Amino acid sequence: MVFIKRASYLLICLLLPSLAIFAKKKDYFDDVDRIQGQFIQEMEQTYGWVCIGDGGSMPDKVRSISVQFAIPRRATIEEARALEVMATERFSEMVNADEKIRPYLCEFPFPPHRTKVSLSFYTPLGNPPSDGSVAFLFHAKEKLFYCSFDPMTKQSFVDIFQEPYLDAKQIVASSPKLNPFAHEQKPYEAPIDATFDVYATEMFKKHKLGCQNISEKIKDGIIEEVFVELIYFHATKMDKARELQVAATEKLLEAINSNEKLRPYLKNYPFSSKQLKVTVLFRKSNYYPYFDGTLDSVYQSGDEVTYLISDDDEDLECLSFPKRPPPPTVKESYQECVTKVRNSPRGKKLNIKWQSL
Repeated sequence: MVFIKRASYLLICLLLPSLAIFAKKKDYFDDVDRIQGQFIQEMEQTYGWVCIGDGGSMPDKVRSISVQFAIPRRATIEEARALEVMATERFSEMVNADEKIRPYLCEFPFPPHRTKVSLSFYTPLGNPPSDGSVAFLFHAKEKLFYCSFDPMTKQSFVDIFQEPYLDAKQIVASSPKLNPFAHEQKPYEAPIDATFDVYATEMFKKHKLGCQNISEKIKDGIIEEVFVELIYFHATKMDKARELQVAATEKLLEAINSNEKLRPYLKNYPFSSKQLKVTVLFRKSNYYPYFDGTLDSVYQSGDEVTYLISDDDEDLECLSFPKRPPPPTVKESYQECVTKVRNSPRGKKLNIKWQSL
């Protein structure tokens, strides 16, 4: 009995330092959460930003704190830089002004490069801008990294610029006339946003196609290509998929070619199907493929339409998508698709103003 008591006492003595450290950690975790919450609330209420994530590095002390925001607007490099510096400096100021967190900071004053703010910019439809403007900006290794969005490539975000944070801060300080909250809109932005909005609304109302992403490839202010990804929440066979693909393509061409304000910024008029990349995904309500032998997706690129057939094996549903073997495909020319749909009984009811004939 004496041995048990001594062993228990020894165990408690060994655990007390760990428990004390854990208690301290819990205290500053709460303080970090509180400061992050105050900063997020200020940014959201004052500027209309939306917090999409937070975190930090706090293994023994507070070494960094991070917050990610989504901002519903486009931004030039100059505008994005000014917004980033404003937010980072404000975040650092709030951390340093909080006396409760001060004993747990790895250094005081807590420098701005340890208060990491990331900014994601979005068009009115909720897609990253793909016109070469800043789509994503993040803070790492005492530098700011600016990225654009390219929906035509497998690597969607592309590095366009980077600079030391202190250089960015100095540039912002020397540009007092710049108002980062007033975006200097390029002439094509409003007509292309309006065109895409009308198109996405019609696709959902008339065809139950949700618009996952719609973006344009722009070079020197001229629209060269348009990419759209739609989703249809039904198991689908070839005839229906062809109908949806053709409707999605022809109505996108109609929306683009009928907008006179957009016309000066088109590489070619009329815009043709060869300048589109249109994908329709067929998914369950949980966004998984069907795995029943119906179609996984159909996509059009240039003058070719490709149908991807889902694997008819339910066991594949538990695998991550990149590990799945490529599904079998069926291909036909886009003009074949148009002819088949136009001459079908259903095609005559689609109310399509044919752009590709």
